[in-house]
This record gives sequence, C-alpha cells and structure tokens, in this order.
Amino acid sequence: MVDVLEALLDYHSFLQEEATVYEAMGNVIKRAVAHRMIGEVYSSMGQYGKALKHQMKHLGMIFLVFRPCSTQRWYIFSQYRYHVL
Repeated sequence: MVDVLEALLDYHSFLQEEATVYEAMGNVIKRAVAHRMIGEVYSSMGQYGKALKHQMKHLGMIFLVFRPCSTQRWYIFSQYRYHVL
C-alpha cells in the first residue's frame, strides 16, 4: 500500500510540474488535461474535495476552447466518481 501511495504522490508531483509548464507555454488544452489527471490521482487517494477542485479547473479550461468530447468525458467521469458527494 505504501508503494502505491508513493507512486501516486510521484505522479501527482509530475502532473503539477506539467501543468505549470503548459501554463507558461499557453497551452490551455494540455494544461486542462493535466488538471483532469491530477483530479484522478486525488480521487484514487480518496481526497474527493481536492479531486473535484481540479476536475472543475479542467472543465473551466475546456469550456474556454470548447471541446465537446472532453466536456462529455468530464461529465461522465464526474457522475461516476462523485455521485456520493
């Protein structure tokens, strides 16, 4: 269990750096995907409040560029993951 948690934390750190790089580059879509993935990591760790925060960032960015497929994927994911909230 400890190995899995360490792997998730390493992946989380990588994704945070990735989001920062994409922000500096001005790449909204890749930054949004990084936030979606950060949300998935938090969800896997049971930290649903933080997960939802990053999923909402993802959704907001996607609406900026309006990608219907990604918006639909977020909606399905959020209904699956957060129906208990």
